[in-house]
Amino acid sequence: EGETLWAGWCPLDDPMTTNNVAEYAAMILGLNEIKRRNIAAVGLVGDSKLVVFQINGDWQCRDPKLQALRDRAFDTLKALDSWTVVHVLRAENAHADALANLAMDSGAPGAVAADAAGGTAGP
Repeated sequence: EGETLWAGWCPLDDPMTTNNVAEYAAMILGLNEIKRRNIAAVGLVGDSKLVVFQINGDWQCRDPKLQALRDRAFDTLKALDSWTVVHVLRAENAHADALANLAMDSGAPGAVAADAAGGTAGP
């Protein structure tokens, strides 16, 4: 079981942004931090079944906007030595819910240090 190294959030400009776009945006934000820190192996968890299954290649992605986001996330994952992305139920992902609330309440991007992040980052 992994440890949370970093947790961040960013508000999305478009109030009509779908949940799936927000889920991909959050994944890309985290992957950018992974890349910045030169981390070679990562285990990610997500409560969006659609995003997790599309990233893992189990489900097709037909929406052009989601395809672009999926490809961006997948390109970063492919550059890593090892990666996994697993689905968890939303009820088991309270940490992500708390970060989403921070993003909505703050209206600005932000991050918390590892000791304040809580939870676990991967399988």
